[in-house]
Amino acid sequence: MNYQIKRIHPYWHSNPLILAAVAVGVVIGLVGIRLDSPFMRGLVVALGCLLAGGSILAMARPVLSAFFATLGLIGGLFVFLRPGSQYAESMVLWQKFLSTALFVYFYTILWDSIALVAAALYNFFSDTVGLGGIKLDLESDETSGEAS
Repeated sequence: MNYQIKRIHPYWHSNPLILAAVAVGVVIGLVGIRLDSPFMRGLVVALGCLLAGGSILAMARPVLSAFFATLGLIGGLFVFLRPGSQYAESMVLWQKFLSTALFVYFYTILWDSIALVAAALYNFFSDTVGLGGIKLDLESDETSGEAS
């Protein structure tokens, strides 16, 4: 059996307001970088990151986010909680856990964004431009009904 993948649909919610929230979060973060007060700079940049990141998480399907968060957790534990790690040798335990949690959050946001952009580009080239899609050749399993 031949199948052709015409579209990839990794989106959980595809409301245009979510994309607008990502853009607003990025703008808030960029404005926050220009502030003079270190406290206000950190607060506004964190607010922009939370708004943009939360919007990206709302766009992607939860299975994608869970998969990337699991990979991020493994990476964060390896980087920050491994004995002898040069990145965390001056940190106390709560700082290591906070660093791991932030690593998981930003890793998940980054890879969710990459997956969404890759799916949008694939859909554009395969459907809109008409370059075709990935073709799968599947064979039926004839022994599945037989007793061994």
